Amino acid sequence: GKPGARAEVSVEEAADLLYGLLSPELYLLFVRERGWTRERWEQWVGDTLRAQLCSIRGDS
Repeated sequence: GKPGARAEVSVEEAADLLYGLLSPELYLLFVRERGWTRERWEQWVGDTLRAQLCSIRGDS
């Protein structure tokens, strides 16, 4: 089971999102190339993963 996860997101899609968003290359692009702080990137990636993977209370 995937408690709290969006039912329409497959395990494979979730893995793809995690692999892509948490890649060192994307981190370096945002932080080194675009000048984001580590904290800004952490907030953005956390918000993005929650929006893509987690159900909003009351949904299902």
